[in-house]
Amino acid sequence: MRALEFALTVFLSLMAAALLIDSLTLRHPALLEKLDIHFDLSLDSSLLWSVVISAVCGSVHAVTSTRASEGVPLMVLLLVLHTATYIYDAIEPPPLGKQRILAFAWRHGAATLLSLSLAFAYKIGRTVLKFTRWRRLLTRLERQAASGAEGSASTSQGPVLLLYANVGSGHKRAAEAVRGALLKRGTSPSDIVMLDAMELVPYGFRYVMQVCFQELTQSLAGQHILGFLYDAADHGRAKARFQRTVEDLCMLGMVEKVSELKPSAIVCTHFLPAQLFSGIRAHSAALRRGLPIAVVLTDLDLQYMWVHPVDHYFVPRDDAKRVLQAYQASGTEHLSHSGVTVSGIPIMPEFSAAAEDSRAPNARETRAKCLGMFGLKPLDADPRPVVLLVSSGKQLVLAAYRELLSCVNPVRLLVVMGRQADVRAELEAIPVPPRHCSVVHGFVNDMPSLYRCADLLVSKSGGLTIAEAAAVGLPMVILDPIPGQEQRNADVLLEARAAVKINDLPLLGARVDDILSGNKLAEMSTAIRGLGRPDAAFVVADAVLQKKLRSEAKPKTE
Repeated sequence: MRALEFALTVFLSLMAAALLIDSLTLRHPALLEKLDIHFDLSLDSSLLWSVVISAVCGSVHAVTSTRASEGVPLMVLLLVLHTATYIYDAIEPPPLGKQRILAFAWRHGAATLLSLSLAFAYKIGRTVLKFTRWRRLLTRLERQAASGAEGSASTSQGPVLLLYANVGSGHKRAAEAVRGALLKRGTSPSDIVMLDAMELVPYGFRYVMQVCFQELTQSLAGQHILGFLYDAADHGRAKARFQRTVEDLCMLGMVEKVSELKPSAIVCTHFLPAQLFSGIRAHSAALRRGLPIAVVLTDLDLQYMWVHPVDHYFVPRDDAKRVLQAYQASGTEHLSHSGVTVSGIPIMPEFSAAAEDSRAPNARETRAKCLGMFGLKPLDADPRPVVLLVSSGKQLVLAAYRELLSCVNPVRLLVVMGRQADVRAELEAIPVPPRHCSVVHGFVNDMPSLYRCADLLVSKSGGLTIAEAAAVGLPMVILDPIPGQEQRNADVLLEARAAVKINDLPLLGARVDDILSGNKLAEMSTAIRGLGRPDAAFVVADAVLQKKLRSEAKPKTE
């Protein structure tokens, strides 16, 4: 039985029970006394009935409303009016018999109808105020977009707005990479604004998106829940429900911020701001003409939650472009005018220099300097391969470190675990066999130099991590990818023979030994370098600066 039918049934049952009790008390007092049954019709009992009935009515309204929180005012009104009705019954009891029952039904029916009327009046008033505010902000945005589109070359343009969502680190890192590329191209820092979309949403929604997501990644069951949600969201119906909820909760805050910043272009590295702004533009032809929006994918596969009617897509590989073109051909989400560029995943501009250095004639000397930066000897003094372990999870990094120490081949372990002082102390307390050496670091800012030190990377399969490793030709051992985007990223690397995947940590040492034996390491390095696009951030930045985000002037697909 559906929730609404159940709630209505409970409510009607409660009302029928109240009438039955009242009728028995009046018509058969001797029988009830003989059976030793007593009904307490005091004020306390009346208050209890009021609370129960009010809660049920509020639940009914919450189920039938687009916003569950709007059942709260109805619940309060019902509680007040039903309590007042019960008190009035106690002070001025109606006549006996049928007249009493009719009076009971009339009074409480009137209380319910009045509560419903006031609650819906509140809802209508709130909706009118929200719509008025929305139209005022939208009109302001339209004027800004029109003035920006018609302004002369001497007119100062608004900043480039880089929008991300602080859910995991990859989306912010991609936005920072685009910002770095814009700065390298000569853009003033004041003309670039980075904004976390999570700062503009209600606390409850932010808590679910950030804290709950992080908690789910820490357990096996939680990871499978994330995988299920990821696959479920890859369909239109689930996406539509999520989109309605997000727009209802977050749209006004986003419109206010954009009208304040007056951007000349928007680049989104997460689907949430892309969804909100495509929804805003759907209400205004002026915004569609005057405010270009681009979406930058941060994983190797295109998931349906990222598909919105924006001006341009920057995708990581040809397969993602083909999927997007299939959506365009089917008329999905009004994508027919969206441009598509195969750019790769944006990574910091320093990786572009690192990629060139790794192929330069003096690459050996450059690598020796990087090894010295992290406390390791150059290859001439110590030819053992360098295995880089990067992880932010305490239990995972400890278990992986112990397994790597079991390698038969002598290796140099370079461990980076982020800002976790307690983990570092535990790692340094683990005995290291004489054939190996180990250096442990906390948080590292210079990731390009760190990657140039290594021969093999042991890590999770996040989109940005893969893009950085591919830029410098660093093959990967992928640790237990989370179902969803990590699993799909891992599948791409496995298909290209650029990585191996470890589902059972006791196999880690043996797999690393196998890679380090023979030519497999070199073959994997060549394969992953073929996936690399170290200039991805510059491709996005150039399209923004050259005003090629518009579908009328699509950047040439690379």
